[in-house]
Amino acid sequence: MKLAVKAQKAWKKDLIYSKFFHQAPLVSPDNSSILERIIELFKRLGIETKARMLPIDILHNRYGTLLDQANLEGVKEVYVNPLSR
Repeated sequence: MKLAVKAQKAWKKDLIYSKFFHQAPLVSPDNSSILERIIELFKRLGIETKARMLPIDILHNRYGTLLDQANLEGVKEVYVNPLSR
């Protein structure tokens, strides 16, 4: 993860890559703890992130019909990172 964050910083500033680089939001249903562990890793590495685990009902309140077509059976939380990294 350290290498990926270092690369992102370089791409943002690079004369060639910067015009093609952009951070996009990421929303991912999670039935495991892998995405929670990613958030914890950000914290341990001192990387500031806006990533959060949101309960399904809060996701629907904030983002409306975003995942209405998805099968979320058994999913309790959704990983949301407005500036995915």
